[in-house]
Amino acid sequence: MNKNNDMTKSTLRNYYTNKRNNLSNEQVAEYSSQLTRQILNSEIYLKSHTLFIYLSIGKEFNTEEIILNAFKTGKQIAVPFVKDKQMIPAIMNQETQFSSGHFNIKQPVEIIGIDINQIDLVVVPGLVFNRSGYRIGYGGGYYDRFLSGYNGVSISAVFPGFIDDTFIPDNYDLPVTQLFTLPQQ
Repeated sequence: MNKNNDMTKSTLRNYYTNKRNNLSNEQVAEYSSQLTRQILNSEIYLKSHTLFIYLSIGKEFNTEEIILNAFKTGKQIAVPFVKDKQMIPAIMNQETQFSSGHFNIKQPVEIIGIDINQIDLVVVPGLVFNRSGYRIGYGGGYYDRFLSGYNGVSISAVFPGFIDDTFIPDNYDLPVTQLFTLPQQ
C-alpha cells in the first residue's frame, strides 16, 4: 500500500465530503433526479432482473426512485447487510423492516440472503470517482471486498464536480463498469 496515496485519498475524501456537505438539498435532489432518469432509461438497468443497491443517506445520490421503480417493474432488490466487515446481499421487499447498522446506514432487521451470482446489477456509492470508474468511498473497503467476488455489472452516479483523476487506485480497488454523470462544473 502506498502511504503517499493513502494521504492523498484521505485528503481527497475530506475535501469531497466537505464539498458534498455544502451542496444544497435542492442541488442534491436535482442532480439525483437527472441521474436517476439516465439510469432508469439505460439498457443496463432495463435488462437487469436482480438489483443490489445501497440505501442512500445524507447528501448521497438518492437511490429511492430507483428502488421504487424496481419494485414497480418487478425486479428483485437486495440491499447491503454488514456482518463481520463483510456485506451480505439481503432481499428487500415493501414490508422489510430496517434498523440502523454500521455507519448509521439502514439495513434489514431480518436477513433473507441471496446468492451474489443471482445479482446482475450493483449500484455502488462513492464520494469521488476518476474517469476510469475507480472511486474513493468512505474508507471501509466494503464495496471493494464485495465487488472482488462479483462478476456482473456495476454502476455509480456522480454529481457534477465529483470526478477527480488525481488519485491513484490501490491494487485492491475495483472500478465500476459504468459511471452515470452530468456535465462537470
